[in-house]
This record gives sequence, structure tokens and C-alpha cells, in this order.
Amino acid sequence: MSSNDKELSSEVNPSYINKNYVETEIPYIQYNNIEIKNYKLSFRIEFGKGIDSTIDSSDNRLNFKDKYQIDKLEFNNGTINYKVTGYEGPIVTKISNIYIVNNNEDSNYEYKYGIGFALDKEQPKYDNDIDSEPYNIERDGKMWHVSGNDDKKWNFDQNARAKYQLNIKFAKNEGDEITNFEKLYGMEETTKKTGLFFITITIVESKDYKVRSKGATRGATRGATRGISNARVGYGSEATTSSKKSEYEYIDVPKIIIPIRFKIYDDSEITNTIVSKNLESRSKVKELQEKFEPMDF
Repeated sequence: MSSNDKELSSEVNPSYINKNYVETEIPYIQYNNIEIKNYKLSFRIEFGKGIDSTIDSSDNRLNFKDKYQIDKLEFNNGTINYKVTGYEGPIVTKISNIYIVNNNEDSNYEYKYGIGFALDKEQPKYDNDIDSEPYNIERDGKMWHVSGNDDKKWNFDQNARAKYQLNIKFAKNEGDEITNFEKLYGMEETTKKTGLFFITITIVESKDYKVRSKGATRGATRGATRGISNARVGYGSEATTSSKKSEYEYIDVPKIIIPIRFKIYDDSEITNTIVSKNLESRSKVKELQEKFEPMDF
């Protein structure tokens, strides 16, 4: 099963043709009725700029009005990637229109469905389909479990029980040297993979034995061209997001891993947030900030 087999979006006409791919601006990422074993899955993804948790630590920081621009890149070999262009600051990922159908339900049970949802700076790899934690990278936090088939919308700037917000920031030019100070807080050299961001989605469900009782029954347009630059994705300010214990369990079906590459508008305001390439670097930044905190004397 390819996650791109039934990928559909409301698209405008192709806006850019490269010798290796066709680039099209789309209003959102939409997957419709992807067949995964006995299940069919649909969902929609959008992005926007959140508020730094040092300004607003509540879940209100996750609300955004203006959506980031999304471009779909269809390569000659059939692979699909996405490019998202926004502004320096926390990345908010909005997921909605989650619908799951199970074509093999047991009539003795009542079912509820949802998805497991995780954000990663590097491409995650899993030992098997039922595993929720990648073996090849250190993930900040755990997978979210969110309900489906209920028209709810979910906004996130971090994983469940994560420590930091995920941010985008201007990247250095390719070939530019990294200073010792930049190395200290986790700036990375710019490569072809700079700005990548991965979303993992898997189906989760809960089922309860039915209690039988007598009588029971049951389109978009492209605006003026604006300058854009390379972005890097990293860990910014410490934050927490409210959550509750999940009622769902993972099921043994393949995951969908969606690659996203972020870019930044050239006229983006530059923030003061330190954004680190990995959790180890971000932890060192915190130690330095605490070490040199101003004191009364």
C-alpha cells in the first residue's frame, strides 16, 4: 500500500514545471479513502504560525488565522512531497476531517476510531506496523491519539508529553561556515535535507462488548510571487499541551509517513527564539541560560 495511491487535493493548475517534478499550489493536504488492509482512512492537514510559549503558554497559542502556503511536488517516479512556506516561529499543524471505516467489524462489539499522530524533525523508522515509537531517532514526546468520525479539528505544535515547540527559522546559505556559538546552540549546516519535517499517521481503535437489551436498536488561486529562503526545523521554547489518557489501542496496519519541507518568506520577522537541531543541543542551551541568568548582587 502506497500512502499516495489515493491522495487527492483541491488543486489549482500546475504553477511550476521542473524537469523532475510538477509543482502545484494546493489549499491543504487531503487524503481520501486510503485503503489500509481492512480500513479506509481520510484526513486533512494545514499549517500556520503559532505563538511562542514564552508569550502564551496556554493552548490558545495553537490558534492561527492565516494558513501557510502548501505546494505539492509530483515527481516523475510517482513520489509526492510537499513544500510549506511560512514565517519564523512555532509550527502549528492542524488535522481535521478524520474519517475511518472498518470493513471487518465484529457485530458483537461497539467500535470507536481515531489516529495516532506524531511530528518528527527526521524521518522515523519503525520495527513493525504496531510499534508507535521509532527505533532510529530520539522523538520529543509520544504519539497523540485523536478521535475520528466526529468532525473535530486538532492543532498541535509539539507531540504529546513533549518538552519543546517545533519551530522554523531562517537557515544559513549552503556552504556557509557555522560559528562556535552557533554550534553551541545547535545550528546545523544547510544541506538538501534542511527544513524537512515528517508527519506519521496510523489508525487506532477501541472496542467494547455490546450489552444487549430488549428493544435496543442501532479551489484556490496563486497571488503575487514573493521571495522565499531555506528554513530549518528545530526545537524552540519549552511548552506543554493539555492532554488526557487515551482510550485507543494501536492496530497492526501500515503507517503513513508524510514528508514536508519548510521554507520561509524573505519578509518574515526574525524572532529571538533559540532553535536547536536536536534535543541534546536544546538541553545544553537551557543549561547555559540558567547558568547565566541575571542575579541581584
